[in-house]
Amino acid sequence: LERMKGAAAVAAEKDMIFAPVAIAEHKMTVENLRSDIKNCVRTGPCGIGEKAVYLNSFFIDRRYYVMWQDIRRVFKRVAMSRGGFTGKGVFGSIPYLVVLLKDGRERQCNFKYEEDVDSFLSIVRTRHPEIPTMSEKAQARMERKLTHYAHRLTLLESRFRPFNFHQPLLASLAARIMGPRHYINAAEMLMLSHDFSTCQKAGAVSMTRNGTREVFDRSLFENYTTLEFEGCRFKAFADWETFLTQQYGDYMQLPPVNQRRNHAIEAYLVR
Repeated sequence: LERMKGAAAVAAEKDMIFAPVAIAEHKMTVENLRSDIKNCVRTGPCGIGEKAVYLNSFFIDRRYYVMWQDIRRVFKRVAMSRGGFTGKGVFGSIPYLVVLLKDGRERQCNFKYEEDVDSFLSIVRTRHPEIPTMSEKAQARMERKLTHYAHRLTLLESRFRPFNFHQPLLASLAARIMGPRHYINAAEMLMLSHDFSTCQKAGAVSMTRNGTREVFDRSLFENYTTLEFEGCRFKAFADWETFLTQQYGDYMQLPPVNQRRNHAIEAYLVR
């Protein structure tokens, strides 16, 4: 029996000679590593396990691993070769999977097919929605677009006065030429390109000056409570204080009388 155990241990060690190598702070035991990589989802040269992400080297698939707690964000990067820009080269585009670690280091893995990178990111969004799947630059670019659409919609709220120098004349004129439907559709297309169940942020872009202040952590829209107001009970965000603070700052302090604006809606109470 002891000989059999010893032989099994030697065989196990031989199987793990080319085991993935940890490239971040946290590491797994040999047993956990063997089980995790065996059951991981293989996507292109990389893999997604329950405990870690497996990354390729230049020659060997799934040569390294990073545990989930060491990952800050994962995203796609596409490089274009000269042939890609001219249309006459051998290569058109080169897709990469980029893993940004919490210690600031970045690991880039080359893929043969871009759809494999998309599939990898889709699995990450499903299993770990708390990990961003776009670069910081892409996220900032999306936020600028949403702010731009909200600003143009706000200009459409106000009356067009060509001699009002406090109003951006060209922007106001452009907003009226394009019309509100253009900016509403653009904002909706941008937001609906991300699935609510796998995103980290959620919100709405409306005809206000709030812009991305109306974008919150997804969890805000998943937890509700019931509050009483003037003898009636209404459904509200469980974390209503975060919502009000982000929207209005000190929401308990009324603005000056000349800056108070009511919502342009009529409300009815149906009994």
